[in-house]
Amino acid sequence: MRINKYRGRRNYDEKWIYGSLLIDRNGDFHILESNIIEKDGHHIRIDSDYPMFFDNDTIGQFTGLCDKNGIEIYTDDKVIIEKEDDEEIFVVKWDDNTARFIMDSETYVLDFDNYDGTDCEVIGNIHERSEDDDK
Repeated sequence: MRINKYRGRRNYDEKWIYGSLLIDRNGDFHILESNIIEKDGHHIRIDSDYPMFFDNDTIGQFTGLCDKNGIEIYTDDKVIIEKEDDEEIFVVKWDDNTARFIMDSETYVLDFDNYDGTDCEVIGNIHERSEDDDK
């Protein structure tokens, strides 16, 4: 079975939360950590003192793949792929036209048909600034 897991950054403390996606009646997205969900017979209870507000732009889906270091790969992650004497940085995205995850750079668009994750390395995501962004 495919794992449907998401991550998003909480508004009030900017902490990254990993879990299930919940869409409320207003169309806003929220991430529910599995440790706050309890089964009570045939009911589900959410037990949390944390506000559930997220920066919706930061919510990304797990691709089902891990990089060469065992790090889970999510949409909006920046990954680096080394090729012979060169390396290139890609952003992981979901392509609605082909219904699959892709890696997009300034010069190439790659799909995961030829890459299994172990030939790339997660170096961050588009929602966080790195030291390389200042160069």
